[in-house]
Amino acid sequence: MVPRRVAPPRALASTGWLPGLFAGNASAVAERQALVRHALNHTSETAGAANCTTSYGDGNYLRLASDRRVDGVMLESLILEQPTLDLIPKLVTGLLAHIRTLYAERAALLADPGVTRDDPSLRSFVNVNTPEEYAAAVRGAG
Repeated sequence: MVPRRVAPPRALASTGWLPGLFAGNASAVAERQALVRHALNHTSETAGAANCTTSYGDGNYLRLASDRRVDGVMLESLILEQPTLDLIPKLVTGLLAHIRTLYAERAALLADPGVTRDDPSLRSFVNVNTPEEYAAAVRGAG
């Protein structure tokens, strides 16, 4: 039997979901290894964080446009394929490093005429930090 050559995929943006798709498939060992190797070779890694960032210059015109989208897709796939991979916590750290948190005082929110008109009780502004708080916020939204 002649071993087949597995060609690595071209771009993580279009193939990042493949390691998760093949995860655990015993008949696709070579493909799984090639996909993970390709992902690792196209990841920027520091001592504490990592990313597979792809820039979308026309991001304002793309659905779900985010320079971190590939990181999230690769994170999910790598968790499914190799849950103990040391790159996983670094990808999480890299993703969390780009989250912007905004804290606004009640008075500042109510100073906005649109907010005052549409939501004077500020019911649409909810601080959510846990899955339970998120579920409660969704239930409260009706």
